[in-house]
Amino acid sequence: MCVKKDTLPFLQVLNTIVGEDDFLYFLNQKDLDLDCNLPVEKILFINGLISIIKTKLIPIELYALWMVGANKKKTLDCYGFGHPEPLKKMLCYQKCKEVEQFLKIAGYFNKSKAQVAS
Repeated sequence: MCVKKDTLPFLQVLNTIVGEDDFLYFLNQKDLDLDCNLPVEKILFINGLISIIKTKLIPIELYALWMVGANKKKTLDCYGFGHPEPLKKMLCYQKCKEVEQFLKIAGYFNKSKAQVAS
């Protein structure tokens, strides 16, 4: 996961993961401008898309991967791959609890698949 919890995007440089806030801070320190002199409307549109991704698409993806039966089984098989079995089970349990907590806060935990899809 990235440095700041539940924040995307992130950069991976060798074995280090740098979160969104960190590299934006770095770019601001160097006086680099990411908007390339875009008009205000375009910047607002881009920020709106990022907001939709954070508030709608990420919870839907987490719901589909961790709450839907067949998908959850496949996700649990893949999550923690390469770790010994006791650690893998602990990591899966922790991640399930994190996802459940996130979905409760986002309002997706008690929804059915049909409600999430609409």
